[in-house]
Amino acid sequence: MTSLGNMVGYGREYLTRAPWIMLAPATTIVVTTLAVSVIGDWLRDRLDPTLQ
Repeated sequence: MTSLGNMVGYGREYLTRAPWIMLAPATTIVVTTLAVSVIGDWLRDRLDPTLQ
């Protein structure tokens, strides 16, 4: 099965020769996690009546 986590794991073997093999999926994971967190915070601020 292909997944970003597997790609990062397999990319560790090639880190010295081809770092983009690991860094591209790792960057995707970080950006996706950050985006979900920011959207969740924004939704909480907009929809939670106790914060207003």
